[in-house]
Amino acid sequence: MPIALIAAGLFFVLPTGLFLTLILASGASFGAHVVLDRAYHVQGSWLTRFAWFRRKQQLHFVHHLHANANFAVMDFFWDRAFRTFRKPDPTGR
Repeated sequence: MPIALIAAGLFFVLPTGLFLTLILASGASFGAHVVLDRAYHVQGSWLTRFAWFRRKQQLHFVHHLHANANFAVMDFFWDRAFRTFRKPDPTGR
């Protein structure tokens, strides 16, 4: 609901082309987050052939072990900025 209110407000403030670009980019970003989050939890995902995916999958599972860390799904910039980033434990804990 808050996103709908913000979008409605931006509709009246931004030019139409910029508003549509914002909506499309936000939708694409949300979709990518959903796809990656689901793939992290599928054993044998086709994405596991990529080293970047396996690394982000490790970082994602740190969040499941430590709920106050690694909130990101794709980019951990904000986790580093807010000091919630945590590296995977080599022992698996």
